[in-house]
Amino acid sequence: MLLSTELIELVAQSCDSIQDRARLATLNRKWHAACVRSLFQRVVIHSPRQCAAFFRHLDDFYKRGWLSYVHQLDLSSFTARGSGWTEAQANELICPKRMGKLLGGCTRVRELYVGEQVMSAFVDPDVLRVVFLQCSRLQVLDFCGCCDAKFAGAMTKVIEEEPKKRIDSLHSASFYMCMSLKQSSFFIPFFKKTTRLVRLDLSHSRITSDLFTHIDPTALTHLSLQGCHGITCCNTPLVPFLHRATALVELNLTMAFNGMPTSQFCSFCLVRILQAIGSNMPFLHTLHLGGHIHLDDGVLSHLQSSTLYRLARLSLASSPSITLYGLLTHVIDRAPKLYYLNIADTPLALDFTKYLMMLLERCNNIQVIEVGNVTDNYVRGDHPKEWQSVWSLITHGRRTYYSRAHATTTTNKDTSSSSALMDPRFVCSNKLPMTNCIPDSPMLKYWCYSY
Repeated sequence: MLLSTELIELVAQSCDSIQDRARLATLNRKWHAACVRSLFQRVVIHSPRQCAAFFRHLDDFYKRGWLSYVHQLDLSSFTARGSGWTEAQANELICPKRMGKLLGGCTRVRELYVGEQVMSAFVDPDVLRVVFLQCSRLQVLDFCGCCDAKFAGAMTKVIEEEPKKRIDSLHSASFYMCMSLKQSSFFIPFFKKTTRLVRLDLSHSRITSDLFTHIDPTALTHLSLQGCHGITCCNTPLVPFLHRATALVELNLTMAFNGMPTSQFCSFCLVRILQAIGSNMPFLHTLHLGGHIHLDDGVLSHLQSSTLYRLARLSLASSPSITLYGLLTHVIDRAPKLYYLNIADTPLALDFTKYLMMLLERCNNIQVIEVGNVTDNYVRGDHPKEWQSVWSLITHGRRTYYSRAHATTTTNKDTSSSSALMDPRFVCSNKLPMTNCIPDSPMLKYWCYSY
């Protein structure tokens, strides 16, 4: 029986390894054409040795048109560490000239992920021109940890060159820890070029509240402003902006730094934010509101019943003013669908006998409670590894949780599935993922679920 090209591609995609796909490509010409298409749909470059092998054949890939099959180009985990190469050698290998040719051939790329270690290839404006002006189908753009001043200068130059050029296809953008990008010279011109962003991550960037007058929030479903310490509350565009963000399902306003609260948002404005959420965000199910010094029981009491009814994930990490009574009365007893709660670096998490034990006993619906770095405490017996055969203490990277014993530990790539929701390691992401799937990239996975 002859299989169609589409079925052959499905067979190739079901293979566990690239080597298996390559073997299928040797069967005949039809299988070769279909398997090559499948092989190139997702290109991941993670080491200098692999990169050198790929670039040796780059001209051939370009001539054959195979680069046009690339839908996802992942450079986020590229590193010279442990490879035997020096960083200078790796930077010389992944140079702007080669990167420009690679991107120039990826005419149908939809997702581009760029990490700190390949930043040297993007300090050339010619490379960024390809990204912003030639990749007409680009939907997801993720720059992570790109802090070099030369990179910021190149980004600014390219964005300002053609002020009327729109980036219509882009719907998800992340500039996580890109602290060199300036609001006036990059972010404002950039948002003038975008039409309707759906996911936006500006975490740990140097923006201020004035930026919100330049962003259209009407289509946003996921927004992260984590660690944006330039944002202020009173008489700024922040709250009016949130009133217009009616499609949000996830909002991250965490302002902690190394477990310490750093936000000076006043109680009045925190209440206004909660009121905006209650009256204008009917789909919100994930809320990060940690690191606010003035977030106390009085503020929590303004969480509306409609918000609490649909809330599935809530982070109040690094909130020193909340009490056990306020948390139980104003949140837990009123949130029937809440399955993840983050109280890391709060007094409630640090004292097991006085607070956390009672919290574990009262949380009938919650599956995962994040308690932060309590390693030193449970060595002394303060935080037991098991509690009443119901809760287990689990550490994943820098994060520590109490998870119900029946919660699965099977990783599922789709974060909307029930198994992924119950896995304490992947139940809630710190860095905003650009898709609904758990990232395959080790570096992105670290920033999302281990940091």
